[in-house]
Amino acid sequence: MIGYIFYSHYEYSDVWPMMKGQVDKYFKGRRKILFTNKIGDYDFSEWEVVLYDESLSYQKRVASCLEKINDEYVILHHEDMIFVNKPEFEIIEEQLLPLVKKEEIDIIKFCKACYQNTEHEKMGKNLFRNPKNLSYAVQPALVRKKLMHKITNNTNGSNIWKFEANSVNIVNFLNYNSAYYHDGTEEKRGMFHWDSSIYPYLNSGILKGKWDYFMYRKELSNLMGEYGINPRKRGIHE
Repeated sequence: MIGYIFYSHYEYSDVWPMMKGQVDKYFKGRRKILFTNKIGDYDFSEWEVVLYDESLSYQKRVASCLEKINDEYVILHHEDMIFVNKPEFEIIEEQLLPLVKKEEIDIIKFCKACYQNTEHEKMGKNLFRNPKNLSYAVQPALVRKKLMHKITNNTNGSNIWKFEANSVNIVNFLNYNSAYYHDGTEEKRGMFHWDSSIYPYLNSGILKGKWDYFMYRKELSNLMGEYGINPRKRGIHE
């Protein structure tokens, strides 16, 4: 079984109704785990909640929480990676998970990202090798928990952006096989990312602390109405 982990902080709890609502809608019967510093009065009774010490760096927070769960395979998200449709769980759990179990591929990201849109080495059906400079990223990826713990526990960086840059060096040094899933139908968003056909989520619904209406106006507007959220309270990036 895969542990579907959502990392957050109470400062972003205004996002939780939307995040949790969409996950509860689409992830029925699956293990939902929240990493956070506290939950206050929010109801996560159907989730496993794992608390971290907020004095720790981002990566040490994640590593410490990973030590408290028993899942062998995990996918890590952040609270603003909002789902807009149901993932293709049959592909993920029946086609991709066996590749990770057999250690044919160590990391499988669910969206394509690259700084140069060049052809990448094919590693399987709709699977391509990640560019070396993007072999790891703070984006949903299927991975062994032990491997994620090794990356988060051994990568330096004083914040999440420095961690992400440094984690690439760890992944490349340890020679992990890192792939992304892309079937060619996905829409490109901005300069460097594509949507995911099997994992329909927003790459980052919040940019610099504000709702990212520049990239996801339609999707976020619909969700704001569904969950009764006033985007002006957090602010809008457009």
